[in-house]
Amino acid sequence: MQAMFDAMAGMSICLTPQAAAKEDLAQTMEQIGPRGQNCKIGKRDDTGPTVGLSAVCPQDGGGTVKVSVTGTNAAGDRNLTMKSEGFDASGVAEGVMEMRVHTVRSGPCKAGDITPPPAPMAVKR
Repeated sequence: MQAMFDAMAGMSICLTPQAAAKEDLAQTMEQIGPRGQNCKIGKRDDTGPTVGLSAVCPQDGGGTVKVSVTGTNAAGDRNLTMKSEGFDASGVAEGVMEMRVHTVRSGPCKAGDITPPPAPMAVKR
């Protein structure tokens, strides 16, 4: 897994201005977990330069995953820390994964940049 993250560290991903205009950071944060279908959002702050989200996602078999996202969100610079903590049905911690994502707008897309596809539509129940 470390090798995968190391390879991703040097990637250049370009978000076009058109895609950025359609991006909804709060909605994206809510879709963490199994596409947000099972998660209950506890805290959501996306109204200013700082952002945050906490959620609890029940899992099959009675366990839960607690998810949190904190950071800053500006037009040309986003810095987020995402943390996922798993617990079994009796509440015993099973593991923690933490990821930091820092993005900087560096200008127009260049040949060779990866351009993400449009985000999939969320399933509403």
